[in-house]
Amino acid sequence: MPAAEFERGLVKAAVEVLRPIVAQMIAKGIVFGHLESRLRELFVRVAETSFEIPGRPQTDSRISVLTGINRKEVRRIRTTHPRNVRPTSFERNLATDLVSRWSADSAATDRSGHPLPIPFRAKQGPSFVRLVRETTSDLRPRAILDELLRVSDVFVITAALTTETVGRIGSRELGLMKEDAIFINVARGEIVDEAALYQHLKAHPRFFAGIDAWWVEPVRHGRFEMGHPFLDLPNVIGSPHNSAGGGTWRDEYLRRAVANCRRTLLGKTPWNLIGPDERML
Repeated sequence: MPAAEFERGLVKAAVEVLRPIVAQMIAKGIVFGHLESRLRELFVRVAETSFEIPGRPQTDSRISVLTGINRKEVRRIRTTHPRNVRPTSFERNLATDLVSRWSADSAATDRSGHPLPIPFRAKQGPSFVRLVRETTSDLRPRAILDELLRVSDVFVITAALTTETVGRIGSRELGLMKEDAIFINVARGEIVDEAALYQHLKAHPRFFAGIDAWWVEPVRHGRFEMGHPFLDLPNVIGSPHNSAGGGTWRDEYLRRAVANCRRTLLGKTPWNLIGPDERML
């Protein structure tokens, strides 16, 4: 067998061996960098111990030639304890990184340091889009939102209803979520595709929904109306759009309103403004 053909076959075999392992890693939220850094380390360690020239010390240069890994990186790996190999830039789960940034942003957390609801996009102040841009320049906000949907056990919608968020959650997004996830909407019904949510709940009995915000409500429409019999489903809990009255939220939204008034008096732009061209109400 020609050498080139043998090499291709060997690489293909390695790929097929790794395929089910990679599938399990992705399912568990383990990103590419974790495997990539360990494979690089594995190449160096195997070359170091299994391809020595008798009577001669193994050198960084020889290992670099054998593995195709640059000599500086070979040296770093050889002088680092295997358990302390430095993470690569590919090793971060960007969705996790975004949540960490959210939790560390004083403008997006309450006085106890807990993350606050933020708008999807805002000209001033914290927003989901701004956090994504601070986290990565390579991915669009939609890609990070998809990953958050995929890994979340509980997903709560608190966004304002705008031209950008209307219909944001449909059958595609619901299909990304875990079979036993909990989906809660305390914002506006129109952010979610009503029919898609109902069909998903019927088809996935372990998937639960807490619906506080409905599609047709008395305050906005003069009547209450459901396009689908959500309350007949055992995996739905409904409430009459009164979640804001619970817990400490009343104090929190008053504090934020006062903070915006103060910004205005100081000549600053208030946070979370929704322009006339963005409004749906």
